[in-house]
Amino acid sequence: MSGEFRSFQKTWYDEFDWLEYSEYKNAAYCLYCYLFFNSAKPEKFGSSVFAHQGFVNWKKAKDIFNNHNVCKTHVEARLKCEDFMNQKTNVGRKLVQISKEEEKRYEIRLTASLGVARFLIMQGDAFRGHDESSTSLNKGTYREMIDWYKDKVEIVKEAYEKGSKNCQMLSPDIQKDLTKACAEEVTSVIMDEIRGKKFSVLIDESRDVSIKEQMTVILRFVNDEGKVMERFLGLQHVQSCTAIALKEGTSRRRKQKIASSDE
Repeated sequence: MSGEFRSFQKTWYDEFDWLEYSEYKNAAYCLYCYLFFNSAKPEKFGSSVFAHQGFVNWKKAKDIFNNHNVCKTHVEARLKCEDFMNQKTNVGRKLVQISKEEEKRYEIRLTASLGVARFLIMQGDAFRGHDESSTSLNKGTYREMIDWYKDKVEIVKEAYEKGSKNCQMLSPDIQKDLTKACAEEVTSVIMDEIRGKKFSVLIDESRDVSIKEQMTVILRFVNDEGKVMERFLGLQHVQSCTAIALKEGTSRRRKQKIASSDE
């Protein structure tokens, strides 16, 4: 008979967006009712069939599908599904928003920490203190300057207070990393300044306050204006100040620089 079918028709997908078909069971289901069917409420037009058993009466499929499409149980299940999907979307957007805010706070903390590090390096001041705990009266120059910065600039204070506690840019390792990053940047500027010019390396001994033997490395070259320039490159701890010890120190420093540039 016209309008009657003996099997599931793929064209039904175009008419009913909720329709799902199981080849294994040869049965049709409603996606919304399958997920959110309320069995406690009275039903019409086979909502429980579309949710659990599966619909197989293909001869009356179109009429039943049309009736199911507007029945209250189906509409409620559809609304619950849409609410659930919207909730997932809103949560995702919220997480993206939080991630962007945290990224901005991290950028503020990094800028503040790097600014303090550059100032201390320029002044030749020590970073660390004997007691860097939060209750210490003198946490060291680096952390004290960060606290001063937070008191003076509200967005910096907020970035530290609301930021992740394991990413405060305050630990001794972070202080060393900032110092190393500044040193590498300065070295890069010096190398750009020398470029292909001829230069000489000046090596001398320089003890620190703890009476440890150190080797001072200075580069001397003539710049584009014909002026003799000297640039301090760094310090290297050595066992003694003999010519052999200084030569070995120079070799170690060169190998360290090569290894660092390859990372």
